[in-house]
Amino acid sequence: MTFPKLILAGVVSALIVFSCGPFFPHAVFTPVSYPRFPEGEYVSGKIGIVWPTYWRKFLVVAWRSFEGKPLTAVEQKAFLGGDQAQQGFARTMWKEVQVDRDVPGGTYQSFVNCGEDAFRRAEGKYAELTKQFGATHAGVAAWKKAQDVVFANCAGGEQTPGAPEAGLPAALVKERKYQIAAAHFYAMKYDVAEREFREIGEPYLAARCLIRRGTVGALDRAALERAEQELRKLGDSPLLGFVRAKLRPEEHRREMAKRLNDPKLEATFDQSLTDYTWMLDRESASYTGDEMTEWIEAVQTGKGEPARRWRESKKVSWLVAALMHAKADEDGVAELLEAARGVGPASPAYASTRYHRVRLLLAAKEQATARKELDETLTRKELPLSAVNAFKAQRLETAQGYAEWIAFAPRVPVASEYEGEAMGEAAEKPEPLFDRDAAVQANRGLPLSLLQKAAGDAKLPAGMRAQLENAARTRRIVLTGGTYDEIYTVLKTPAMQPYVTDGLDRRPDDPAEIDNYRDNWWCAWGEREAQSIPEWLPAAAKVEARKELAALRAMPPAATWLARRAVELAQATPGEARNGELLHLAVRATRYGCGTDDSTSAASRAAFRLLHKMYPKSEWAKKTPYYF
Repeated sequence: MTFPKLILAGVVSALIVFSCGPFFPHAVFTPVSYPRFPEGEYVSGKIGIVWPTYWRKFLVVAWRSFEGKPLTAVEQKAFLGGDQAQQGFARTMWKEVQVDRDVPGGTYQSFVNCGEDAFRRAEGKYAELTKQFGATHAGVAAWKKAQDVVFANCAGGEQTPGAPEAGLPAALVKERKYQIAAAHFYAMKYDVAEREFREIGEPYLAARCLIRRGTVGALDRAALERAEQELRKLGDSPLLGFVRAKLRPEEHRREMAKRLNDPKLEATFDQSLTDYTWMLDRESASYTGDEMTEWIEAVQTGKGEPARRWRESKKVSWLVAALMHAKADEDGVAELLEAARGVGPASPAYASTRYHRVRLLLAAKEQATARKELDETLTRKELPLSAVNAFKAQRLETAQGYAEWIAFAPRVPVASEYEGEAMGEAAEKPEPLFDRDAAVQANRGLPLSLLQKAAGDAKLPAGMRAQLENAARTRRIVLTGGTYDEIYTVLKTPAMQPYVTDGLDRRPDDPAEIDNYRDNWWCAWGEREAQSIPEWLPAAAKVEARKELAALRAMPPAATWLARRAVELAQATPGEARNGELLHLAVRATRYGCGTDDSTSAASRAAFRLLHKMYPKSEWAKKTPYYF
């Protein structure tokens, strides 16, 4: 299954911290941090199920939709990235320059000293000067050397380009003065840089010097207040919002919330959203003073009495927040449930209200009502795929038999995801897979007889049937002890496991290939593998499942079990021609098998010694110089 890769851009990606790998992709069926990638349908009003863990910018979109003020076309474009040409810039001339500089004072903090806009400006200016004066002009070459000096200060230098050479054209003289001021700016000599930018008529850059002085290290309110005064004269720039956020965070957050709720201000939506979410994420602004922010806090935390707010306003936005945090045994939940039932499919809140209505019905053990409503909901073609998967998970919880398990276990993933990085939706519909709930029931709840039945059921997608066939075959071998041929086959096939995988299978394509990260055969199940037997199983099948699962939980890791069986079989069939290879493969399994424990070494040693005792001069003994 292939998903086109989509890196999360912007401030968020800059904050991602990776621990040591490896990192493997996992399937995402119902994202709870973001709606899905791409986001076009969501911002156009196809909201689906809103989760309390959504990034706040997505909650802003949901609020607008619930309030009957979906994003305008201009706002949608801004939300989705705006001018892609600007985003597509890649440095070509100063690719290796590091841009972070340490904050003085031993604080172990750093900041982005040279932004990408600086490199964009420099490369554009070089192209402009080359066109104007020619690539071989001495002044252009001198400009390039001076710019190298400027960017040498990005990560910690304090160099300054020399004064303009005699005879330079006026344009290059001005550029050199600009470069000298920029070098002082990146060297954190903000007073000097401010004076120099003023001398060459750059008040905006002089204000930037004041902002740097006011924010790098301890907050300098006087410098920021001066910057605010100067930026006001220049117009409503993004930097003015940044300064106001530092000086008066509460006031600025309320102003941004007001702007975000006014479609007439669509031209400033992108900057308003950036400022607003920054305030909530980073600054000391509270969650009071405007309804949207109070709603966002209610969605995220349940605070602010969302049920009361709904009863007073009858707004569907507050109904969603109230349902999201309601419990089945609370006073007033019947009123919420009735209100949720009245939200129709045309409402952007339909999926959210229906999901939480069903959740509360299930918690109250009203399975029949929940089942009926889910069957009706799943007929809706307008539901986004992530919501369909969430409703299918609820429907699997209410399944009444094998046929319904087969119908609701398959889910189509929305995306695949690494640590801190996401991959977008596939251009072609990907193959259905096991989500975690279905995989848990297959592995810890269904008896072998049903796994075998499902493996041959044409109603399941081919990939899921193949997984079930592998699981059922391996489980039968494990439960029966396995014949010589079967143990030999398992030892040669590290992909054989008595369970299915939820989501993406990261193993190598060749089932006989050893996985470098020890995803070979299976780990010991032990106490952590609690039973998950579905209620719909007949009584006899439940007894069968419990007996089999108890046997599996009592077994050691695959490597230990396989090595012991190999020794038993080799001793029982001394004339078998494959004995040497069988024992070699058993020792190999103790090296690469999943979840080996203290018992594995003894089993490895026993197989090793028997191999070297029975076949000391064989090729298999030569290939097995150690045990593990």
